[in-house]
Amino acid sequence: MLALEADKLEADMHRLLTLLLHQGVLDEQFLQLQQLQDETSPNFVAEVVTIYFRETEKLLTNLRKLLCLRLLAHLEHEYCLLKNKLHELFQIEQQRVLAAGVRYPMVLQ
Repeated sequence: MLALEADKLEADMHRLLTLLLHQGVLDEQFLQLQQLQDETSPNFVAEVVTIYFRETEKLLTNLRKLLCLRLLAHLEHEYCLLKNKLHELFQIEQQRVLAAGVRYPMVLQ
């Protein structure tokens, strides 16, 4: 009974591996990695893949931080440009008003 179950699981694993290879999820490197696994290290592939995922997640986290920092730097740059342009606009407006001699009524307190 257990042998039948083991055979079924082996067949399921083979079908899934074939599908993943066909879809391009896995490639020849994975098959080469499998060849390095033997009875002395039956979990070799799983351990290597676990390390790969752990290190990849760290790299993705670092990239995410870098991209956010770049985005923040870009937003700060845009903010400074807008601030400077508006400041220039208001200075010109103030000069125009003064040149035209427009006087604003004083507000009595």
